[in-house]
Amino acid sequence: MNIFFAIHTLQIFDTALSILCQIKSQVPAMRVTVILGLTDYTEIRPPDFLLNLCARTADRIIVIKNSGYSSGMMAFFDALHVRSEILDAAPGASSADGTLTIAELVRKSFPQKTHFIRSHGNYSVTALNCIKAARNSGGLSIALLESLYPPEHSVPLSYLKSYTEFHTGLIDVFLANVPEHVEQLKTVGFKNYCVIGYTKFYPAWQEAIAGYVKEKGLEKDSGRKIISVFTRGENKCDRQQLMPHENLKLILEDIYNTVKVNFDDFLIYIKPHPFQDFSFLKELIRDWENTSLSFEFPPVLMQVSDLILTTFSTTALDAVAAGRFLIEYFIENDYFRSVYKHGSTFRQFGIKSCCDHDGFVKMLDEFKERGTRMEYKNFYDPRKGFSNLIFLLSS
Repeated sequence: MNIFFAIHTLQIFDTALSILCQIKSQVPAMRVTVILGLTDYTEIRPPDFLLNLCARTADRIIVIKNSGYSSGMMAFFDALHVRSEILDAAPGASSADGTLTIAELVRKSFPQKTHFIRSHGNYSVTALNCIKAARNSGGLSIALLESLYPPEHSVPLSYLKSYTEFHTGLIDVFLANVPEHVEQLKTVGFKNYCVIGYTKFYPAWQEAIAGYVKEKGLEKDSGRKIISVFTRGENKCDRQQLMPHENLKLILEDIYNTVKVNFDDFLIYIKPHPFQDFSFLKELIRDWENTSLSFEFPPVLMQVSDLILTTFSTTALDAVAAGRFLIEYFIENDYFRSVYKHGSTFRQFGIKSCCDHDGFVKMLDEFKERGTRMEYKNFYDPRKGFSNLIFLLSS
């Protein structure tokens, strides 16, 4: 059995690898080829953890030539003495030097049953060719769709309908198994799908993170309070914004000043969103004591931190999965409420949330009383849903 895993953006890298970890832990005989063709390019390079885990878990690694960070990724794998291949891929026919395209790899490298997994947003000619190649070999084409809507939300049907036109006859894998949403899927034509829960909660994924932290000697061993802040911020004026920079500035200044008053010995890491304007953050914290930007992989930062703060970010799920005390500090605006009518989607897990200084002080006092560890509500069962995916791949 073979799986081709296409990873085309930095933001889905961890989702893809968490699924890969769980697949390999449950079906060791499954042969997995990971195709790294990142189309985004930011100041944040792929974290060492992701590339390290990819090298240890995948049976074959193919890097698309001239894609984002391609040369850096090849150098990383070479340093680990892990064999990786470079592919000068073209969407259609073979490239000029005769190198196989991704679709041809699926057809020719593994003529027996081959599954092709990709994120839901990838509808390039290359992806469509791979879908066809997977079908021709008797395998499945699996598209991942992540939904962060809590049960009381209604998934926009127009969004789902636009999604279905690409997916006739495909297997769709949903990462949020809210029963109300599954019923909605049926009303717009989804017939072949399974739900696997949030991948950040997978046991194999959490074990891989803990193993990496231990291997690199990153465990926290001092009395200093380490506080990691995961930001999102938008300074573009051509669209409405969930988190304008002026709001983010107020939040970060309040966090720094309040932490400074409450802890004698502290270290603040600010982890920017991959597509955020880093110059804004660098200038803001230039004279702040014991504060720096960090580009470490979020789940790794969770393991070494005492307190996690987010400004409405999916990294909240990493904190929940790691069982860390988490405070969501977010200033809502009218545009945010027009998109998220019920407020933050992450409150469904029981996280602490505040919107001003007084609220933050109250949450910080609770942290000082309760400590780093925190138990959260988790109404998803990743093992039950994932067994459905394993069954599909193995049958």
